Amino acid sequence: MPIARTPIYNDDGSGTVGTVWEDAWKQELYNQIDAADAAAAGAVGASQIWTPADISGAGLVFPTKIGRYSKMGQTVVIVARIDFPATADPTPVTIGGLPFPCAFVSGGFYQTYGATFQVFLDVGQTGFNLLNPATLAVKTNAQMSGSSVRFAGIYFTN
Repeated sequence: MPIARTPIYNDDGSGTVGTVWEDAWKQELYNQIDAADAAAAGAVGASQIWTPADISGAGLVFPTKIGRYSKMGQTVVIVARIDFPATADPTPVTIGGLPFPCAFVSGGFYQTYGATFQVFLDVGQTGFNLLNPATLAVKTNAQMSGSSVRFAGIYFTN
């Protein structure tokens, strides 16, 4: 956010004002503050795009893959919608493309729509598996065939 510029004066009572030096110094300081503020706006707390991708090895192309994230310190909040194509592929579902690797197995995900699942994030990875909540077995691409899911989650990074 730009700062309102107001000139400062170096008036020592002699009637001589050091406006040239003082204004130049203040303008340089304002420019540095504005640059730091602009750099931080895109990195901390602002919503950014992440693109969910199939990294299961099945070569699936998701008809719809929408993701947004926001990072605040070590906390990453994500939301996504993924539509799975029709497939009989038996490999485990593995979704990649998270913006930051997971620091430790912790966090929470909330599903808002679609086939029921839980999420498993592995330390150091930018991908995750979908689990059957009843058995905790990894869901296969065939089990998610034609499904649409929407979810939000929080995880932690370094």
